[in-house]
Amino acid sequence: MKTSAKILIVIFCYTFLSAQEIIPSGTKEQNLQQRWSDAIKTQKNSPSEYLIIYTFERMMPENSYIGHFNSEWEGRKKLGEYLYPELPVNYLETLKGKDSHSDKNVMKELAMIFIMKSETVIDVDMSTIDVHYDLANRNVIWLGHSNETESINLVQQLYGQTDSDDLKKDFITAAGLHKSAPESYTFLKQIIENNNSSELREDAVFWIAELDNPKALPFLKGIALNDKDENVAEKAVFALYNIKSDESTDTIIDLAKNAQSHEVREKAIFWLGQLAGKKAESTLSDIIFDENETDLQEKAVFALSQLDKGQGIEKLIKVAKEHPNPKVRKKAIFWLGESGDDRALEALIDMVKR
Repeated sequence: MKTSAKILIVIFCYTFLSAQEIIPSGTKEQNLQQRWSDAIKTQKNSPSEYLIIYTFERMMPENSYIGHFNSEWEGRKKLGEYLYPELPVNYLETLKGKDSHSDKNVMKELAMIFIMKSETVIDVDMSTIDVHYDLANRNVIWLGHSNETESINLVQQLYGQTDSDDLKKDFITAAGLHKSAPESYTFLKQIIENNNSSELREDAVFWIAELDNPKALPFLKGIALNDKDENVAEKAVFALYNIKSDESTDTIIDLAKNAQSHEVREKAIFWLGQLAGKKAESTLSDIIFDENETDLQEKAVFALSQLDKGQGIEKLIKVAKEHPNPKVRKKAIFWLGESGDDRALEALIDMVKR
């Protein structure tokens, strides 16, 4: 009897695991919207969860990937091996750069993965096809390859069809990964300007900075200067920092010096401390000596201490020795002591001997 039970369990498990299918849907002549609609029609009465997947190409560093990393998945197939079973063995491994420190950009195939129940999207995932992926024994409706424009148009449509903020956040993330499509900028900008949810607006602010669109920088500066939601305005400063260009650095400097919002100035001062360069060092020094608010002066002292490779040490020594405000001098002395820099140690010893 026990043997029979074991056989039944094995048969059941085999049947369950083999139920997963990769089902091609649509034709090359159909656009993505048509392929999506046909897939929904064929599965609308499905009692089980299933996946709809399509891919598009995006430029990204050759050694980077998008998706989930789980060491337990190492023995499983990569997503591309499911979608393209005709690929040569280990082909996906050959796409990785030989130099792990390479910053070379290449075209990679990114999969949009929609977890479905009947006709409804219940979750969204994104993964490059060179990553191990767990399909969780769900059937896959494979729509094939698309392009960024068709994909972002579908993402916008699905965003408008859901009331779930969690799903909307996923769609905002997806829009940010469509870096080259002008429609992505328009979509995220509309969310920032017209949405009542602070969290969704903050997410859209973050992702609009990730796009390859020159309009994003002046738009984000306007948000940092004028938005009534302090959280959104401060997130705009962080987004500007992430752009990491000469123009974005100049914008952060301007915000640090001239923004009306105290909180925005604080954030701009902080992120200046994470930037390398003479401009950041000079601006922080100016704020320390010219600003009237002690709090902002102290924030600038901290930011100066964070400049890479001890770039701000000489300026900190000057602050510790010469600043007229004892609170600011004390803060500079503290961060000199924390720096571990030989120049700082010598200056502190010299000050003690006086």
